[in-house]
Amino acid sequence: MFSRPRRQTLVALGAMALAGAARGQAPTPAPTPRKRKPLPPSLTGGPPRVEADVVTVEIEATARETRAEAAGGSAEAAWLIERLRDAVRLSSRFTLSDEVSIQEILSTDFLLPAGTKVYHKRGDDQFLLADPQQKTYYPMGIPSLMAALEGGAGIVNSQYEARVEHSQEKQKLVGLECRRSTVNISYASAVPLENDQVFIQRRVAMTVWHTFEIPGSAFVEHVFFQYQSDAARRVRNTLLAEIGFPMQIDFVLSREGAKGRKEEPGSFRLRVTEAQVQVALEPELFKLPPAGFRRLDRNPYLRRS
Repeated sequence: MFSRPRRQTLVALGAMALAGAARGQAPTPAPTPRKRKPLPPSLTGGPPRVEADVVTVEIEATARETRAEAAGGSAEAAWLIERLRDAVRLSSRFTLSDEVSIQEILSTDFLLPAGTKVYHKRGDDQFLLADPQQKTYYPMGIPSLMAALEGGAGIVNSQYEARVEHSQEKQKLVGLECRRSTVNISYASAVPLENDQVFIQRRVAMTVWHTFEIPGSAFVEHVFFQYQSDAARRVRNTLLAEIGFPMQIDFVLSREGAKGRKEEPGSFRLRVTEAQVQVALEPELFKLPPAGFRRLDRNPYLRRS
């Protein structure tokens, strides 16, 4: 969960195709992704299992413009922004089913302690931050989180557009066949200014190496949670239709104002360093909230600052 694009993507960093052809060529149909299958006792030789995938992910980023005062009065948001000030790298392990993604923090110097698990169910507007040792969890709403990460209350994003261009470049990453594509996203930000609003056009450019050997929908929604504010779901639908599982992403945000386009600090790279495909796991692992965990009313990590 990390400048503005950095804050939006580390937890911790969706789609109807406006995808056009690269350099005027006709769009290339996306391959059919692998589908996960339930594993009944007749196949496992024991209790039923869920077919899942496990990937280790490294995210490198720079948070040069984080400001604790931009949290809009929320104590937990102020804590998050302040703790992200020096964060530049996150290592985590994702366990993925079709509907649920579980992010386990591996880094020992991140704002969330190593071992913390961040759960997300496709379509939900919240993350569950879970402490496996204490068997507790805390729900963090994505809308309030996004208000803080955007720089304060009152900022409204709209007019989302997304376009994907596929290249013919291919390579294997972590043993999986990948294809290079570019994703361009644009949207308008209405920023309150005294009794008026200032509109800023923002553009996101991503180079993505992706594979269809791993179903990507749960991971895409987890990593690109910031686009939940796209009411028409153009970004989400485009990404799900055109992009498989992202194995590497190079991400740059820019904005356009009266003085022209300016690249914003906070660009990042995400890359998968290890992948275990088609792992048989117990269905209970993906139940939300986690079985036997107690819900907390206050963010327990506020006390760790």
